[in-house]
Amino acid sequence: KRQLKEQMLDDMELERQRGITIKARAVRMEYRHGGELYELNLIDTPGHVDFHYEVSRSLACCEGAVLLVDAFQGVEAQTVANAYAAINQDLAIVPVINKVDLVHARVDEVLAEMEQSLAIDHAEVIRASAKTGIGIEDLLAAMDEGGVAKTAIVHASTVYGFDNSLVADAVKKFPQRCSAVGSIDMLADDALSVAKGWLDRGMEGFRIFTGGSTKKVDASSLDAPKSYPVWELMSERGLSMCIQTDASGLPATIALAKRFPKVPVLVDHFARPDVSGGPPYKNSGPLFSLAAVPNIYLKTTPVALLALRKAGADIPAFMSKVVAEFGAGRIAWGSNWPNSP
Repeated sequence: KRQLKEQMLDDMELERQRGITIKARAVRMEYRHGGELYELNLIDTPGHVDFHYEVSRSLACCEGAVLLVDAFQGVEAQTVANAYAAINQDLAIVPVINKVDLVHARVDEVLAEMEQSLAIDHAEVIRASAKTGIGIEDLLAAMDEGGVAKTAIVHASTVYGFDNSLVADAVKKFPQRCSAVGSIDMLADDALSVAKGWLDRGMEGFRIFTGGSTKKVDASSLDAPKSYPVWELMSERGLSMCIQTDASGLPATIALAKRFPKVPVLVDHFARPDVSGGPPYKNSGPLFSLAAVPNIYLKTTPVALLALRKAGADIPAFMSKVVAEFGAGRIAWGSNWPNSP
C-alpha cells in the first residue's frame, strides 16, 4: 500500500526510486524580486525523449522554459529535443546547469556542450545547486534591511521531503546569523537515529507537518507512541518542536506538551483558528485552550494574518486577546520569507 509522502512533485513510487519525472505536475509559487511580487506557474515535465508529446503539449501553454542540464550527465538527446521544441514555440529560454557541487561535475565540458549543441552562450547559463545554500545571501541582505540579527530557517518538507541538506548546509555557512529547523518521518523505524544525525548537522529543532495549504490536515498519528523516542531526545537536549496543524490536532498537541514538559512546543500559523462569530471569539476556544500549558508557544505568520483578514476578523482585537491569554513572550513571528510579502 502506498504511503502518503510530504512532497508535491514526483509522487509516484517509480519516480522516487529512479529520481525521474514520469507524469507532469503543475505548481504555483510567489516570488519577490526588486520589491515586486510575482506569481509563477510552473510545470515539471518528464525529460525523457519518449515523453516528447507530453512535453510539447505543456510547452504550448507556457511563456518560458527552464532548460535544466545535469552537470555530470550533460546534454542528452532529450535535452536537444525539448530545447528545440521550446525554441520553435518562441518561448523565452532560461538555461541552467544543475548539481554543480558534485565531485564529478563536468561544468566546463557541459557548458561547451550546451554552446555547441544548442547555441547557448555559456555566459548566459545559470550555475545552480540545491545543496550549497545558493540564495542564503539574499536572505541575509533582507535580514540586514529589516534589522534582524538572527533567524530560523525552516525546512520545506513539502518540496524536499525529509532531506534537510539544503538548510543544514546553509546554516553551516552562516552559523552566527541562522539556525535550522528540519523535518523527519517521526513514525519511521529509524526515526531516532535519523534525528540524531540531523542534530549533529546543526538542526536546533524539528517541525511536524500534519497538513496545510498543500495537504489536507491529518493529525491522527501526531501523538503516536512510536514518535516518543524523538520527543524524549528533544527533551534531553532542550530543543524545540514545531507543529503545523489545525484545531483537530490541538488535543494531541496538548497531550504531547504535557508528556514532554521540557520541550518548547511551537504551534505554527496559530493553528488556523475559527474566528467566525467575532469577538470574544468563542469559536477559537481550541486555540486559547493552549494557554494553560506553559511550554506551548504560538507562531504568527503572514499566512495566519491573511487567513484572519479573509475570515473578516478584527485583527487588532483578535491579537489583543491572544496577547492577553498567552503573553507577548510566548508569541513568535515567522516571516515566511521570501514567499510572503
